[in-house]
Amino acid sequence: MMEWINNMNCCHIAFMALIVNMVSLAIYASYNVRLDKKEMNLEKRTKELEKKNGKEQHEIDKLNQKIEKLEKLNNLLVEKVLGKSKIKK
Repeated sequence: MMEWINNMNCCHIAFMALIVNMVSLAIYASYNVRLDKKEMNLEKRTKELEKKNGKEQHEIDKLNQKIEKLEKLNNLLVEKVLGKSKIKK
């Protein structure tokens, strides 16, 4: 073992460093690919949720309009009833 280490020159060391570097780059690339996949899935889910939220917001707006109409109608009816009750007295 010691003979092998003693016989190493700069080319051997550079070659080992190259192999280590290539392995680390492969690990980094696979990590990046997984992150990109997760990001795409998150973007897709976000768009689905925004679309769903838009529909729900539209329904909420419609319901708020109905509430406003019903409140106005209720106010008119109350005014008529109170107005008539004042006249009757």
